[in-house]
Amino acid sequence: MKKLLAVLLAALVLLPFAFTEAAALTPEEELEAEALGYIEQAKAIIESGTFTLKAKMRYIDNNRGTRGTVSVVWIYDKENAQKLYEMDIKDIVNTTFYMQGAKFIERVTLFIFKCLFQIVPLLAGRKVRGFQVGSQLFVSFPQRCMYSSDAFELPYFRDMGFYEILPLFDFYIDTDNIIEVKKEGNRVSLLYGDGDYSKLFEFTDGNFSFYREVQPNGKIEEACIDSLSPIADQSYFSTKGMMKIRLGWLAVPFGWLEKLMAR
Repeated sequence: MKKLLAVLLAALVLLPFAFTEAAALTPEEELEAEALGYIEQAKAIIESGTFTLKAKMRYIDNNRGTRGTVSVVWIYDKENAQKLYEMDIKDIVNTTFYMQGAKFIERVTLFIFKCLFQIVPLLAGRKVRGFQVGSQLFVSFPQRCMYSSDAFELPYFRDMGFYEILPLFDFYIDTDNIIEVKKEGNRVSLLYGDGDYSKLFEFTDGNFSFYREVQPNGKIEEACIDSLSPIADQSYFSTKGMMKIRLGWLAVPFGWLEKLMAR
């Protein structure tokens, strides 16, 4: 069913060319149409504004020597004006604080932050969720059954606004720049390239499963996608049974560290 839907979607994309190409599609063209259809499906889900996406994101910046993998969950619910971003604190520690070539003051400040963030999981658990319901902003720590409505006074949450972060998938494909389309077992992949820029899409059983983007500036972004659903999982927004805590008072010491980092 997914394959049929993918081919139909791709057919709509290629419809303008249908009258100039009377001959039947070759197996290679059919495979390309199938891959393009899967890309259109994933794009439609993300752009609908209502979805649940669970993935492991990997970032590499060869210029700054930064790299790391972060486990994340994105949930957007357009109808109810809700959005959420969940991340693993341990992953953030291992990723954010790996920096080669940083200034001495940056290294000292990052070390302080790292010490603090090593303690946070013990107190708050590894998972942290930033989310918005209507105009209200919250941070919750589901593994410790706690949530805060003033945590966004902290520089970390305020500056990142991480509940607003969208998965950075570039679904645009110029068919003239498709390098390769392959099918291996139940996996279909499409490699697209334009100069020093390239994108790789992989779909397993018709489901979006992997994405890699290589940029000319040496940055690489990868996503191993556990699941992508057109339904917003409402359980992530619930604070039922959680204790409300105040975190805004931490804004002062964190503000000092932020100023130290900016020197």
